[in-house]
Amino acid sequence: MDDKDFLSLDPPAAQVALDAVGDEAEKQRLRQLYARTKGHLVDGTGWRPPGQPRSGARSWIQGRTNRAQYWFQLVIAAVGFTILVLLQLRVGIGEAVLILICVPRLHDVGLSGWYAAPPLVLEIALTIFALAAFPPAVALEISGVIVLAICALLVVLGALPGQKSDNAYGAPPRPGLSFGRQPDATQEAAAHFD
Repeated sequence: MDDKDFLSLDPPAAQVALDAVGDEAEKQRLRQLYARTKGHLVDGTGWRPPGQPRSGARSWIQGRTNRAQYWFQLVIAAVGFTILVLLQLRVGIGEAVLILICVPRLHDVGLSGWYAAPPLVLEIALTIFALAAFPPAVALEISGVIVLAICALLVVLGALPGQKSDNAYGAPPRPGLSFGRQPDATQEAAAHFD
């Protein structure tokens, strides 16, 4: 079956056709082609009809984020945290926000989002240890060093170039900043096959 015939199938028939493909690389290529052209995604739970938005926290950490979007999100998070500190409000969501920002960026460089977990778990564990084992002034200094190390990792992640081609996490993001939903690629890809 050629690409044009595959793209003419409805989602259940396309799934049957994919199941018949033996080569995993070809299967992945066809999945990505179908997703880009038809607007359907295979994400382990089945086909998602076009126009149906993703929902929940999982939608925030799927896909890929380019460097510009990553830096913009980090700056917004830093400004927000600075305001909270200046207002002396304690909100313990910093690690969750970093995960939401870093996972799509890790996807863009071809790495699993799970690479974001060890530094944050280590940060929490070392901070708890420092607070338990040292006087408060020393624990605060240790926590400061840990935060600087996390900042260094964030800079490294922001400096790494993303993969230029499709990877396991989807097509490369469009360059520059993007707000809201990305335009549907169905029309662009359909014009290519007609």
